[in-house]
Amino acid sequence: MLSTKRIARGLRGRLNRLGLQLQGVLRPGGAFHCNACGNDVPGFFAYGPTQDWGCPRCGSSPRERFVRHVVDSGLMRLPGKNARILHIAPSEQSLVALFSASGADYVRADIYPESYPGQDVRRVDLCDFPAGDERYDLIYASHVLEHILDDQLAMRNICANLTPSGEAWIIVPLHDRPTEEGGPNMPRRERERRFGQWDHVRFYGEDIALRLQLAGFAVERFAATDLPTDLRRRQGLTDADTLWRCRPVVA
Repeated sequence: MLSTKRIARGLRGRLNRLGLQLQGVLRPGGAFHCNACGNDVPGFFAYGPTQDWGCPRCGSSPRERFVRHVVDSGLMRLPGKNARILHIAPSEQSLVALFSASGADYVRADIYPESYPGQDVRRVDLCDFPAGDERYDLIYASHVLEHILDDQLAMRNICANLTPSGEAWIIVPLHDRPTEEGGPNMPRRERERRFGQWDHVRFYGEDIALRLQLAGFAVERFAATDLPTDLRRRQGLTDADTLWRCRPVVA
């Protein structure tokens, strides 16, 4: 379902991106840097209310660049060889490349694998995800939980599918209020108005940390707002870019 608002937002972003691409051809380089593709760019194209959102070269989002920063800077580390990584909703291409190059057994998964034609993507429903014999050292889920009605079940299943020393890296859209729920009967247009997309069922606040703890995790918060302002501006990071590192609490 595409509303007039979303169509206009997408068209604005495409035009903005084309303009920045033209600037890059006429004057290579730029004052900004995309760590997802490694290029200096003249700016980041707008998406919705966010002015500096996407890389004109590779299309990366702020959250994608934030994850690259925390890994590249050593704030967080990927598991190495003989480890297993599960990437839920693997649409961020620089992270697909990063995880693939880690040396780990890398599994891409989505509830709708047909959305990735020609790619090796396994079907995984986080609400029907019994713990198997082979568990994961890292489960990465970015902008997934806001689509799931029973997010507590999904969180518990993620926890159950980690090794005792494993980690889940969780990213969701955040606002500065407590989490707002939509429920199963909220009309699609009302979801889009309140949560930003018709297929979102809630808008998380910082209290997502408590939800993750209730699911069995010890939680650490990594936020772009903790980084120097000039670095955030140069890499096109936003105030909402926050990653929750979740580790199973071992009894």
